Amino acid sequence: MGEMKKTLSVCLVGLVLAALDSSAATVRLIYGKDWSRAGRDVAKTLQSQAWKRLAKSQYKVELVDEKENRQSPANLGSNKLPAIFVLDDKNRCYCVIENVPSRATAEWLFRQIDRASELRAEIEKKYSTDTIDGCGELMNAMERFVGGPNRVISKNFYGDVYEKLQKLDPQDKEGWIRHFTMPFVDHDGKQRRCNHSDALEIVEEATWYRKENKVYAGEKFIEEQMKLPRQHLTKEQTQGLLMAKFALYAPGDMNRPWQSDKRDEMVKLLKRIAAADETTFWGTSALGWLACNAIGEPAFSTYWGWRKGDIPSGKFETTLKYGVGHSFSKPGDYTVEFDRTEGAAIKFDSVSLYKGKEEVAKLTAKPGEPFTVKIERAVAGKLTHMVLRGTSGGESSGRINIVRTVLRPRKEGK
Repeated sequence: MGEMKKTLSVCLVGLVLAALDSSAATVRLIYGKDWSRAGRDVAKTLQSQAWKRLAKSQYKVELVDEKENRQSPANLGSNKLPAIFVLDDKNRCYCVIENVPSRATAEWLFRQIDRASELRAEIEKKYSTDTIDGCGELMNAMERFVGGPNRVISKNFYGDVYEKLQKLDPQDKEGWIRHFTMPFVDHDGKQRRCNHSDALEIVEEATWYRKENKVYAGEKFIEEQMKLPRQHLTKEQTQGLLMAKFALYAPGDMNRPWQSDKRDEMVKLLKRIAAADETTFWGTSALGWLACNAIGEPAFSTYWGWRKGDIPSGKFETTLKYGVGHSFSKPGDYTVEFDRTEGAAIKFDSVSLYKGKEEVAKLTAKPGEPFTVKIERAVAGKLTHMVLRGTSGGESSGRINIVRTVLRPRKEGK
């Protein structure tokens, strides 16, 4: 009788462990055993006792050796190895970590994966896949964990939800399908989709119309794109549509003089793109075009300083937006100097740094000395604009020098 109880007990434990294992998420590492030192280090970490103590029965590890120049079926589309794919019990990938650093600790990996697991559970519980918006919002929320809109809708990720979305809204009246693929008909009449989340292919299509001197047809193409639902497009996608219009009229060479009568309209368009967000691919591109020889109208920014007309005459209070976040991207001590290169005398009395509507710091300085400020880690890279106050004797131009102090001055010996 005792032996029977013991046998039953062992069986029950086995069944419980099997149930736990079947519901456990799979942490799949794709790496090169023979050619990737970082991959070997991450593999050791995932096999360590430290990882096992943290993961317990919640996560099971799967190591996949990727041969050089070949992609195994287990690799769900990453070229940035070593890469980790985390799959649920339905074999649906909900978390991707690419270019995993060799120094990644078990604790760091567990935090990344476990946080994604918690949020995934919350997101899937929140959004029903019985509605168009439910499907769209669910995949939209999961994009950031897996690497963007194109990956999240693929077969090994949330492709089943995307298929349901297509059935619920085959004409894409709500615009969610456009958010994930931005489909369009190209100049050959072929149905295509954007494989980049910033609408690069649409900009390339507009460029083709310009190069082929088919501007009228290009205008019709862009007009059709602008008529489609835009309510769920990302900031970069919206910027991409505007950049497509610019690409239709832009000179082929940034050093070639501007020939189009659309120049003034396009300058306004570039400023609109940059104002939406200068840090995106299209925002940076817009600023570059403004400053190039073909246009020669660099935006009032920390990159190129100010030009005649950027700062009004007399007592002024003016806002500078472009380049502020980039200029104060790291914590530390900074100096800010305004170097007039041409035009009337100008005096800067104060500089206020802002994060959104919050004034982070107001800087003042003695005449002839630079403004100084200490940027804390909490606001580094997050400043949105600066307000300049002072008095100008007329039109002028100059440079804005923002320098982070890296080394402390050496103390003089006694």
